[in-house]
Amino acid sequence: MILAKWFSRIYKWAVQPMTHLINCLKFKMNGFCYSEGFETAGLIGIYGRTGTMALGKNVKINSASWANPIGGSTQTQFQLLGGNIIIGDNVGLSNVAITCKTGVTIGNRTMIGAGTVIYDTDFHPIDPQRRECFQEAKSKPVIIEENVFVGAQCIILKGSCIGRNSVVGAGSVVSANIPENEVWAGNPARFVRKI
Repeated sequence: MILAKWFSRIYKWAVQPMTHLINCLKFKMNGFCYSEGFETAGLIGIYGRTGTMALGKNVKINSASWANPIGGSTQTQFQLLGGNIIIGDNVGLSNVAITCKTGVTIGNRTMIGAGTVIYDTDFHPIDPQRRECFQEAKSKPVIIEENVFVGAQCIILKGSCIGRNSVVGAGSVVSANIPENEVWAGNPARFVRKI
């Protein structure tokens, strides 16, 4: 137990600054913008690289099991397929995967829990004869307004809009609009109560 605590401390002290530097280099090499106060813990995956991404001030991204154990072995990953990811100020993401073909917007002071995935595309058409035609897949922007809390292991699907101050319960699947100041949960996510 003591050895594990020491190992954890050394890992965070020695490895975290190095992984943060690597993440900053990845962002710069891809032309992505980040602002002051940008923090990362663990390596971030960036795939696709045909879109843009801009982060506001004081964005914190966990991307390792030691940074947020409830995320398990997942890491934060951004897959850009031509769309734009815009992340506001004071946002926290833990082991989140975002695929963006059209647009994903995350408002200020939003927290998104470990293992959550956000997809603004169906990836494949529904028509069985056209399923291999990825470019024909439907895509609609995802908007998560300010001060939203999304619990762990949620799935946010294309065209969803989550209103300000709302809460999405852990393990929920969101495929519709959630009004502001409400709690929604379940699969599919349904209204639980007003805040």
